[in-house]
Amino acid sequence: MAGYEKITSVVGGRGSDRLPDSDFTYFIARGDPSGAFGQIGEWSINSYELVSRGVTKLTSSGVDLDGGGAGGIADIVWDGTEVSSGGLSGLVRIPSMDAEPGSLPELAFDYDAHFPEMGDSTRGNFYAAVTSSDNFSKLRIYKNAADGEVKVEWFTYRFTFTPKGFGFQDPRDIVLAVENGVTVAYVSAVRSVRSGTSFKLVGTVHRVPRNDVPGSRDFKTLSPSPYVVANWDPSSEPAGRNNPQQLALHDGRLYVANGDVIVRVDPVTVTKLPVCVGLKGATGLLLSKDGSQAYVTDTEKGGRLLSLKLNPSTGMYSVEKELVTGIGRTGFLEWADDERTSFYLPLPDGNEVRRIGDLGAPAGITSQTLLSASTGGPNKPYSVSVLSNHRLLIVSDSELGNLSMEISVAPGVLVMGIGLVPFTFINQDSGSPNAGRADTSGTSYFFQVNNVPFGGWLNLMINHEGAYELGARYYQVRFLQDGVPVSVSNGFTDAKWNATTARWEMVSTSHVALGSLAELYPVRSPTELWYNPYFGAEMNSTLLKNGVRTLVVTFFDAGGNPIPGASFERILRIDNNRSSLSLSLPVIGGRDQALTCGALQYKLKTDEFLLDYKVSHPTGDAIYSLSIYGGGRWLPAPISESGRVGDAAPPKVKTVYDIIGDCNVANVYIRLGTEVRVTNGYWWIYGNATDLSFTLVPDSVPLH
Repeated sequence: MAGYEKITSVVGGRGSDRLPDSDFTYFIARGDPSGAFGQIGEWSINSYELVSRGVTKLTSSGVDLDGGGAGGIADIVWDGTEVSSGGLSGLVRIPSMDAEPGSLPELAFDYDAHFPEMGDSTRGNFYAAVTSSDNFSKLRIYKNAADGEVKVEWFTYRFTFTPKGFGFQDPRDIVLAVENGVTVAYVSAVRSVRSGTSFKLVGTVHRVPRNDVPGSRDFKTLSPSPYVVANWDPSSEPAGRNNPQQLALHDGRLYVANGDVIVRVDPVTVTKLPVCVGLKGATGLLLSKDGSQAYVTDTEKGGRLLSLKLNPSTGMYSVEKELVTGIGRTGFLEWADDERTSFYLPLPDGNEVRRIGDLGAPAGITSQTLLSASTGGPNKPYSVSVLSNHRLLIVSDSELGNLSMEISVAPGVLVMGIGLVPFTFINQDSGSPNAGRADTSGTSYFFQVNNVPFGGWLNLMINHEGAYELGARYYQVRFLQDGVPVSVSNGFTDAKWNATTARWEMVSTSHVALGSLAELYPVRSPTELWYNPYFGAEMNSTLLKNGVRTLVVTFFDAGGNPIPGASFERILRIDNNRSSLSLSLPVIGGRDQALTCGALQYKLKTDEFLLDYKVSHPTGDAIYSLSIYGGGRWLPAPISESGRVGDAAPPKVKTVYDIIGDCNVANVYIRLGTEVRVTNGYWWIYGNATDLSFTLVPDSVPLH
């Protein structure tokens, strides 16, 4: 179901993180308003976790449904004539053991918890129960026909989060890493440390490994060792630098938003170095894949979002753009896609979660509100954990919640869209210059694209339930190319719920043949629970020619007969063109030079600095950026530049002074990159980049 739903209550929820392909998200819970009882919480992305299951004989000693049968609190007891509820706090009859675990908390429990059970049915009677530990069980009580014993079969699920780490003072953010095969949590916090007869607040980053117990997911406690990799002591640090907030990992180093700076921490050598200065109350922090770009929020100008550029020669970040102001205090940022072209921005003061997109586009970023108080969102959201392309875990001050962004489907709509783009927003007018392009601009939809083509691997979304109700049991996916049907899909894999093991399991869906029909996919049964319920095909568009292509999806019944009115054609503009680019060493004072000792020479500061570069794309659907750094500083426009590929006008002619200013010897770094405005339905694809680095030296200085 689309929309936001509360999962469970927490006290002081803050930062969160999840390792790739993990079933668990870990988050910070402060424990009380002061943060004195801070902990790491664990939440299963399945929304619940199987904690106990079994079949056993019922006795007067009872059965602990939470702990595996024997021991603990007896939830149900057999006195020889009837079953009593023992430690149960809620009970309700259910028709069978097929009840989905996720439905159990929604049942109408009798909290007096009295059994009408005599243990005399060989088929058994079925119940859902709230256990003594506030978990949820489904159980069957029956008389075993072979020996006449009364038995219970049960599955117990935990729906609340589980504490996995303790002892933190005023914790803020968490980021996870796997180091030498051990999962490690880095946690930013503020510790109260005795100083003489009083206490001082010391900003801290803890590095806490998992404990050594096989199979355990608990982290080690902070006593006796606090596992500290960085401290900011107010008695020796500039004012305000004892307030570490969001953490980011890049190339084995930790980056920390802290007061007026971004600090890089080496966890191995336990050293720290400011890499960006001049901020105010820095809170949120993200780094691009290559570390050349950063995004940070701080409290200046009523709360602002900044983009930062890295100067590779100095290792320092400087403010490139002020993207948004007046947004109030922010939570912690989270990338929305693998390509890192957009991210989520929680605003606890405004009770909003926004998606920030179109990073680096000349026209500026886009901002969509996904969640707010008026749409039923939580109070004070602080962080977001991405569970799938359609599902987010929202960690707020008082609760965990699930935000589902699945598309709502009208009856009879069987072919829905590509990835996150419904066909409603893909231009189907074959006579339009924008035919087959995706365009969600002008809507409040969270995934914003503006007249862009498709490329790469495309996920087709199918309304399996609607197709099944029409009698369809198979469907075929083809593209028409030059009037000839072309298959571009060989199968796909999705997670399917296994009710027996109470786990998501990866299941591959392959083509099947039926009589003379080939390359059919089975329509999913409504009784099956799939993690991506509309996933219908994974299509390799690189097998097609570029241009407008027609997708044909046809549905068949169990005998291979076409379902009347259930063959659909949709057009898509395919563009798998790549950008090409080149960057040459500059010609200085009219002289072509090769690098000598990594340097180029000039005679006068007025010498011409001619930089030749080339950037192109067959259709022009690409954005380019030329970033130039000289003397340890980023050089803004008109020296650096960006725009559409077709607007590039090389060569660039400047003077040596324009590049290095008053420096006589200076490093110069130049990066030329492109971002192709092509989507796979989830993010942008086909970026490209090249760079140069050299030192400018007067020709009066010998290089040998």
